Amino acid sequence: MNRRDFDAAKVTRQCATFIKGVIENAKADGVVIGLSGGLDSAVVAALCVKAIGNMKVHAALLPIDTTERNSFKRARELANRLNVDTTYIPLAPHIAPFGFQDRVRHGNISARLRMIIQYDMAKAVNCLVAGTENKSEYLMGYFTLHGDGACDFSPIRDLYKTEVRWLAEYLDVPQEIRDAAPSAELWDGQTDETEMGVTYDQIDEYFYRVFNTRDKLVDIRRDIGADVVKVIEDRHKATHYKRADSPVCFINRGKLK
Repeated sequence: MNRRDFDAAKVTRQCATFIKGVIENAKADGVVIGLSGGLDSAVVAALCVKAIGNMKVHAALLPIDTTERNSFKRARELANRLNVDTTYIPLAPHIAPFGFQDRVRHGNISARLRMIIQYDMAKAVNCLVAGTENKSEYLMGYFTLHGDGACDFSPIRDLYKTEVRWLAEYLDVPQEIRDAAPSAELWDGQTDETEMGVTYDQIDEYFYRVFNTRDKLVDIRRDIGADVVKVIEDRHKATHYKRADSPVCFINRGKLK
C-alpha cells in the first residue's frame, strides 16, 4: 500500500457525507459510539463530530475487568477533547455472575453486553449506533457477532487498518492512541496481532494486493511469505459465516407430490 495514493482529506469528506446522510435518512438525532481508547473508535468519533457536530455524538465508556487503566484514560480524554456527551458504565459487576472460565466466552459476552447497552442508549435518544470495525478486521472475521460486529452503519469498514492509521494522523487523533497496540482487551494481555498470529501490515498487504492490484497470487505468497499467507487465508475462509447472512430455509410452497 502506498500512502501517496491515499487522499485523507477526500476520504474524510466522503465518510462525513456518508455519516450525515445515514443520520438524515433515518431521521435520527445523532449517534452513539463505544469509545474504547483504541484507534478505530477514536477515528469514527472524530468523523462523526465532523459530520454532524459534537452535540449529536454520544460516547459510551464501558470498561470491563480487563480494561487497562490507560485505555480508559485515553477514551475519557478523547471524549473531553471532542466535547461529546459521555455515559460511563463499568461492566465487570454485570459480567461476573456468568462465571466464565473460558476467556473466549468471557470476551464474547463482554462485547455483546457492550452492544446491548449502546443500542439501549441509542433508543433512549433516537440515535443510531456507529460501527468501529475496519476492513482488515472484517476480512479476518476478527469481531464478535452481535457484539462489536453489530451496528447501524459502518463508517470505516471499507478502510484497511493501515488507512485508518493514516486517517487518524490527518484527523489529529492523539499520538498516545495512535501508538497503542491494537487490542479489544477482552482478557489480560490480549492483542489483536498476537491472537491472529499475523500483523495488520501483513494482512493489509495481502488483501490490498489480492483485491486492488493485478499481482499474481504466487508473487504475493512469495513476497509476504507462504506461511503468513496460509494463516490469513485459513482464517478468512474459516470466518466466512460471520460475513454472510444467516442461512434461511426457503419453503417450496407449490403443490407437494
